[in-house]
Amino acid sequence: MATALRTFLHAQRAAPTLSLAYADIGDEGCLEVAKFLSESAYLEHVDLTGNGITAVGAAHLAGALRLNRTCESLVLNFNSIGVAGEEGLSSLCRALSTNTALKHLDLRHNSISGGIAVQCIGDMLKSNTTLTHLELSWNPLQPAGGQILLDHVNKNTTLFDCQLSGCKISDETMKSIAKHLFRNRKAKKAEYQEGPYASRVESDVSNNVQKPEVGPWSDTTRELHVAKAGMLKPSLLSEPRTHDIMMRLEQWMSRPGLSEDSRRQAQELHEYVDKVQKQLIQDQKIATDLEEHVSLLSQGFRDREERYKHDINLAQEKLIDLGHEKDTLQSIFKRYAAELRLVREQHDQAFRERDEDNERHLNEEERCRAELSQIMAQKRALAERKQELEGRSKRMEVENQRLRTRSKEVRKNLLIFN
Repeated sequence: MATALRTFLHAQRAAPTLSLAYADIGDEGCLEVAKFLSESAYLEHVDLTGNGITAVGAAHLAGALRLNRTCESLVLNFNSIGVAGEEGLSSLCRALSTNTALKHLDLRHNSISGGIAVQCIGDMLKSNTTLTHLELSWNPLQPAGGQILLDHVNKNTTLFDCQLSGCKISDETMKSIAKHLFRNRKAKKAEYQEGPYASRVESDVSNNVQKPEVGPWSDTTRELHVAKAGMLKPSLLSEPRTHDIMMRLEQWMSRPGLSEDSRRQAQELHEYVDKVQKQLIQDQKIATDLEEHVSLLSQGFRDREERYKHDINLAQEKLIDLGHEKDTLQSIFKRYAAELRLVREQHDQAFRERDEDNERHLNEEERCRAELSQIMAQKRALAERKQELEGRSKRMEVENQRLRTRSKEVRKNLLIFN
């Protein structure tokens, strides 16, 4: 599989988009992708959704992100980066602390949990100055993790959108985070840059498809050029549409007086359509499975969007009122100081819990080592006992054989005697 993946990546060396969603590449394939990413000077969007990537694969990607200067979007949805702890997430966040290219990071459904993991993300947000969209939905961050994230989001000035659906964070914390994100968008004059991230490659699709081409199949050519460049998914071409395209291409190639360059281009498109049709059969099953899930996610996003719009409107009205109520600033400052003390106490509590967890882990490790030593000693004793029993069994077998021989002789003598 690694050889086939390397061949595929080599063919994509000049493409701006790399999509390996649900390709089951695992950590081994993730290493190949990391090598490709570290060497690529064109790649802007990488989608590794649903590939069983663990902390090992995340460490591979972290090394690549330290070298890459072009990738703007990294999608790691539906993987297992946080299953074995926060090591993989920590290495990824350390790499992003110095990365100056990535704008969108998708870590949904990665089993990221606990205050330490959120602290890693917070430290990254404190140092990173380019990330604008962060997706953490459906990771059990818990209310304590939400408070830690809020503390660091409050200090960040570049993050525009942070998706936190299903993270078990309190509504009050969610509202506070949304308020700070709105502040960042307002300060950067980017009020509409919220919600799902749209890469520059995707935004250029409309410009590319507006260029007309000569011939009766110009619409088909535009559609296929966009798909061939990796901007559209092959599943957008239905089977009747595919057959129609192939027929029109064959008719176009058979036209008299057609230039060799146009004929060659039509042949390339014909071969590409045939490949898309084969891939469509595989994609339809995945699309069917994901359709219901995407529908539920879309509904949840719309509900959250409406709720956030309402909260933002209220916040705007409150800001206008505060501009006219200068005499109340002193009380507001005192309230903020009290909230800051509370956050600091929670922060100290999180560190104390971490130290307790480390001490408990060391004690548990020492106990396990002692038990392992006892088990190994028992194993050696059982092995010696086994050898002893096997030797005894062999001796008894020899004795039984001798007794059988003696018994046969006695029977023979008895027969002769009778």
